[in-house]
Parts: sequence; C-alpha cells; structure tokens
Amino acid sequence: MIKRLSLILVFVLGGVCQDLDSLKYLAEQGDNEAQLSWGVKYYYGTEGAEQDLEKALYWMEKSAIQGNHTAQYYVGSSYLKGHGVTEDKKKGVKWLEKSANQGNSHAQLTLARIFFHGEGYYDNKERALMWVEKSANQGNAEAQLFLGKLYYTGDGVVEDDWEALIWLEKSAELGEAEAQFLTGTMYYFGQGTYRRTKNIRKAVFWLDKAKKNGETRADEFMKKYDLTIYTLLNE
Repeated sequence: MIKRLSLILVFVLGGVCQDLDSLKYLAEQGDNEAQLSWGVKYYYGTEGAEQDLEKALYWMEKSAIQGNHTAQYYVGSSYLKGHGVTEDKKKGVKWLEKSANQGNSHAQLTLARIFFHGEGYYDNKERALMWVEKSANQGNAEAQLFLGKLYYTGDGVVEDDWEALIWLEKSAELGEAEAQFLTGTMYYFGQGTYRRTKNIRKAVFWLDKAKKNGETRADEFMKKYDLTIYTLLNE
C-alpha cells in the first residue's frame, strides 16, 4: 500500500512517472490515472514507448470506463477519427458526452463542432450552442472564438455584436490570433462598442498582436487602412 501511494505521489507531483515499469504496474492494478498516462504514451509515442494507437485505446478505454473524463475525451476522439479502431461516430459521441458532462471543456467544444456541422441526428445547433457556451465559460479560448463568431454572424443564434466582441476579446486575451484579428476589426469599425464608437487605439493594439501571432489578415488590414503602431502612439 505504501509503495503504491509513493508511486502515485511521484506521478502526481512529477506529471509523468519516469519509471515505466512502475507506471505499468499501477495501470495493471487498475489505477485510472496510470492507465491514462500509459495510454497517452502509446498514443503519442513518447517516454520510451513506440506509437501504437490500438494499445493506446486499450489503456485509455480502461481508464475511461472508470470515469476518468480526460480518458473519455481521448477515447471519444479515437472513435471519431478511427485511431486504433474502426471509425464509429456514435461511440465517439457517446464517450465525448460522458466526458463533457463531467466538465471537460475540450469534449464540450468537440461536441459543439459535431452538432454545428453535422448531418441528420447530429445537425442540432441548439445543442451545439449549449456545449460551446459551457466550454467557453470554462475559459477555453477556441470555444470563446467559436462562440464569438456565432454571435458575429448570427448563425444559430440571434446576431449580437456586443456578445460577439465580449467573447472574441476573451479569446484574444488568451492568445488566439484569429480572435485578436476579429477583435481589432470590430474596434476599428465600432462594432459591439458603446454607441458603436470606434476605438482606434484598441483596434491597433489587437491587430498588431494578431499580426505578430502570424495572422496575415491583420497585416493586410493594417496596410489597407493605414494603421501602424505609430497610430496607437499618436491617438
């Protein structure tokens, strides 16, 4: 018991247990965190393990069955993509929903995309909105970008520039280049701002960040409207 607890402590504090034999021992004993970690090693082919998607799924599914939400997300994604198993969208969604219902923001975002772009049963923009909002509210930058764009275009929701800017700027603050670009353009045109007032200072601030993050549209936009960092300084 003491040996097992010591190994778990190494796993938790170190992030990754360097002793593969010990990690495998814990996984075989049914420890769901060790099973997940062992599966992830096979999934990515790291820490001395050769990539093997079938073995990865084997171990992650064991962890997922025990309720590990991260493992459930990996298993769901594996079924969706056919990684280590025959592609099965129904099973993929089932595992993703288990993960999402436990609060996994990545699973929530994946489900949002499935229901937003899906066909038949999976064409459900109300469910897409529900899941993307849950993910965005947890601070997932990609979900915040997705939600901001939905409000901006009015696709599946009532068009709302105010809400769009709120979510896009949250995503921009977390480093999403596209969100930085869109936030900058909205400030430039006065979209979503109080009384639709332009804010050139904030526009240049976000466009410059987007440009530095590799968003080519930001560079093109700044050139088109003659915006530079000097504009920011002189405002």
